[in-house]
Amino acid sequence: MLEDGDFRHLLEVRQERFLDIDGTFTGLIEDDDLLALSVRRGSLTPSERREIQSHVVHTRDFLSVLPWPPELASVPVIAGTHHERLDGSGHPEGLIGDQIPLPARVIAVCDIYDASTAMNRPYKSSISPEQAAPTLED
Repeated sequence: MLEDGDFRHLLEVRQERFLDIDGTFTGLIEDDDLLALSVRRGSLTPSERREIQSHVVHTRDFLSVLPWPPELASVPVIAGTHHERLDGSGHPEGLIGDQIPLPARVIAVCDIYDASTAMNRPYKSSISPEQAAPTLED
């Protein structure tokens, strides 16, 4: 992760060129490299955010092909909607209120708490359980 103030240096390095083995001048850092290297701590690139958000769709699709007993038939839908938010700001469908199954809402609360307190997420700092609890009321 890029620390504050290092972006200028990264741009300077990007301007450097070297003579490649085939006789062409090539940049030390290509566009994709610059994008990957310039992610500041606490942020994700739009592509990274889409990839992370897509896990619920992949999970739902995977679970949908399994032969669930009748009492567990809603598992794929629940797994696929646990990132929806009551106000419609969630993903992947932008469902609102009662469109979101109750079990998915319960899992969403657990997921938010876990994400808030997890110490192993490089794109977001963790908070204490005491700090996380009040945020669950929202």
